[in-house]
Amino acid sequence: MIPTKDRPTGLLQAVNSALAALPAGGEIIVVDDGCTIPAVDVLALLAGPGLRVVNNPGPHGPSGARNHGVFQAKQSIIFFLDDDDALLPDYCQTILDIIADLPASVGYGFSAAFVKLPSGQDRYDGKTIDSGILVDDTPLDERLTGLGTGFWIKREVFFKVGGLDPALHVNEDTELSVRLAAAEVMPYYHNRPGVLIFHDPVRHAKDHKSITRSADAAMRALGFEYILRKHDAFLQDHPAFRRKFMLRVIKYRSRARKVDGWNEFCSSLRPTLENRVIWAHGWVWLRLSIALRKRKRKRA
Repeated sequence: MIPTKDRPTGLLQAVNSALAALPAGGEIIVVDDGCTIPAVDVLALLAGPGLRVVNNPGPHGPSGARNHGVFQAKQSIIFFLDDDDALLPDYCQTILDIIADLPASVGYGFSAAFVKLPSGQDRYDGKTIDSGILVDDTPLDERLTGLGTGFWIKREVFFKVGGLDPALHVNEDTELSVRLAAAEVMPYYHNRPGVLIFHDPVRHAKDHKSITRSADAAMRALGFEYILRKHDAFLQDHPAFRRKFMLRVIKYRSRARKVDGWNEFCSSLRPTLENRVIWAHGWVWLRLSIALRKRKRKRA
């Protein structure tokens, strides 16, 4: 399933790779999320019995488009692919063969990736663990992943946990991963790369930047604040990871020079000692970092 928004060059590359990786009886669903050049026109010269282009009626955005794509899907296993990346040819079939032998408690999975650098070299990007099921005592950090990392999920599991949250336009994959962990759905990790991620601005120069790469600091901060509010109770049992999220909020608020709303955000969380400490730390750090940025601008 490939959602797309104004990235025709990347979309052609992604769909061609999906056609090459498509298992027998599979389908490719491209979700047009309001492209200026309709995806059906971009893909007019491509053909395949399993290729379908559907228009997203809304809500728009990465979550809404993916939710619509999964709703349209006929198969029980959904592989996600971004419209500026490429699947490796044997990945989907390899995973389907593995899933056949996994217990029913495993509901989703992801893989390592190759990152295509501007130099043309491929860099391995993966976890320092073997392929296998990430059981309940696996640290939450290891179980969370992005949707661009060879991510797959059972369709029934996707709907059972509520799909992607359309309120989020960044970090929607992080929020879904937290929700899957809270629902005690176990993931499978494959340490062989399943996808090729392109970090080459020249290759896709005419395409719009991805939302992840173009999102400003204020939007990122709001995304993490939303996740912390929504999953406050669950994250109390994962203090190290929760602290990491809080520090990201502080980092992005600092970059955005945004103090307004900090007190309201912290007061919306449980009144624990740790929350009070983080509130004080964040308030001081935000004030200090913003003052330093202002001083640097004056010197410049």
